[in-house]
Amino acid sequence: MVVTLHFQHDHYILRINLNYDFEKSKFTLEKYFNTLVKNINKEILEIDGTSYDLNILLSYSFGKHKLFEDTLQGLEEAIVENKTVHNSNDASIRGERKELDNKITQMVQIALDNYKIIPYFQAIVNNKTKKIEKYESLVRLIDENNKVVSPFYFLNVSKKSGYYSKITHRVLENSFKIASQINTTISINLSILDIEKETTRKFIYSLLIKYSEYTSNIIFELLEDEAAKDDKLIKNFIRKVKKTGIKIALDDFGSGYSSFERVLLYEPDIIKIDGSLVKNIESSESSRHLVETIVMFAKKQNIVTIAEYVENENIFNILRDIGVDYSQGYYFGKPEDLFFK
Repeated sequence: MVVTLHFQHDHYILRINLNYDFEKSKFTLEKYFNTLVKNINKEILEIDGTSYDLNILLSYSFGKHKLFEDTLQGLEEAIVENKTVHNSNDASIRGERKELDNKITQMVQIALDNYKIIPYFQAIVNNKTKKIEKYESLVRLIDENNKVVSPFYFLNVSKKSGYYSKITHRVLENSFKIASQINTTISINLSILDIEKETTRKFIYSLLIKYSEYTSNIIFELLEDEAAKDDKLIKNFIRKVKKTGIKIALDDFGSGYSSFERVLLYEPDIIKIDGSLVKNIESSESSRHLVETIVMFAKKQNIVTIAEYVENENIFNILRDIGVDYSQGYYFGKPEDLFFK
């Protein structure tokens, strides 16, 4: 175990080798350290006739690896959290994560300033004609080295930093612009978080007015990334945009128990069959039966079906025979910068 004491600007490190389970004794250990710090902070130090108040912070970590780094980072956490005693196990990992998040945030800021947040487009083909009738708009970031960065690396961090809405607005604006220039339908991802944010809703409504002639070329694809806090708000938004000609798709259908409930709640025009069912359809009879059930349900509800993750001809043929309306996946093409080249 390592204990780091902070006396104003000075640090003192203690390393202690003890043979017992600190996880089981954590409460007792923390209680002991709290008492120690409290007693020290009550003392007055006399030096050459001058009295000094004592004020310490204590950071401790136990285990085998990076104990020193953990306790130092833990002191910073203790200051931020206004603690006098802090359990700093894995604090160095959290510090590294924070440093990486800061770098990603800076990368996003630079990309936004330089208009390097752009949509890539993946083809969606009609299963009967094999012709491209739609494209899904997918966000990409171009970094300072001209490298294309997937949203997997920056989108969640952007939600914490406050840049997420700016990214959404940029993708929406570019996608609407493209939809006004081509005859093909563009599908744009919207999260529940996007719809619940008033500034984003207002931005969407302004785009619907600006591009009113082309709204029939737009699909809003609702992502089930988190539960809606206000179902009534979401339903009202869907109702309002549908009146302008916008179509609504539900993403990842079949991936959870709430899929059919979402259909009843949001009344979509399109459902996108989850890729986990599609990619296993060659080898899994259960996946095939589930897709067949979804297609049968969709046809009875007059809902169009799109299968994601169509990676080869055999999967495509199975889906077409089942009656899926459209396919999207690497068999037909990866997401590309089709319109910004």
